[in-house]
Amino acid sequence: MVTSRAINLGRQLAAIKSALPETQGTVHRGELRCTAVLQPTPASRRYTARLTYRHRRAPRVAIIDPPLALHPGATSLPHVYSSGDLCLYLPGQWKESMLLADTIMPWTQISGGSAACDLVTCRFARYYLCVTVKSLVR
Repeated sequence: MVTSRAINLGRQLAAIKSALPETQGTVHRGELRCTAVLQPTPASRRYTARLTYRHRRAPRVAIIDPPLALHPGATSLPHVYSSGDLCLYLPGQWKESMLLADTIMPWTQISGGSAACDLVTCRFARYYLCVTVKSLVR
């Protein structure tokens, strides 16, 4: 059986910064941490996503700004774990031999909806999850 090797964390970060030049990130003590501002289209809102990754662990992505809020009548955010991390893939569909810049970052797709509701796509859910985003204007 041929096993694929994990991609070096520095190479992972370099690939993310190449794809998303405004990304801020570090590799420290075996952990890659970065934040990226995502805006899929000029009409979309800008979101700040945080990615945390260690070898032999699942990459974790959370939207940190603006905060995600429940859709009216909802009791939880679908496809968002209780930790706040997004559900981006099914177990076994992402492997550490894959570049985060080619997989996890594009799978963190957010496209603008109405002013009160944005559509967050869960890569494998095959449908859109509607969540409201708290206004940044006080």
